[in-house]
Amino acid sequence: MTDENKRLNIAEEWQRAAQAAAAARLLAEHGMVAEAVSRAYFRVFYTVRALLISVDREPRSHEGAQRFFNLAFVKPGLFPSADGRLVARLMKDRHDADDDASSVWTSEDFASLWPQLEDFCRRAEEYLRQGGWLPAIDR
Repeated sequence: MTDENKRLNIAEEWQRAAQAAAAARLLAEHGMVAEAVSRAYFRVFYTVRALLISVDREPRSHEGAQRFFNLAFVKPGLFPSADGRLVARLMKDRHDADDDASSVWTSEDFASLWPQLEDFCRRAEEYLRQGGWLPAIDR
């Protein structure tokens, strides 16, 4: 894949991540917390996919994305180990929210999760911008 194709694919994943974030916030605001947790996971999943594209990795599954993220970014120290745990936790939370009718999610659960998720996404954005994979922002 050429660098230009990587940039285009990263931009598409980044857009999907932004849409998932917007959906998660709206769902949470309307009391649909389990659905918000699921979309919050996809915010992180698409962000992880964008990161992986930057290092020529294209996972075929959610588990593969988590594994490659840990190998390519956490193990070499580019991202803290807490980010690897966050991705794993969100994957489990998404499965519980989507598949376990007995799991209960409160607004407080979502409110405690959201800042961690956004911190991770900010670190990912900074990494991608510094690498030239996302356009620089004038501040």
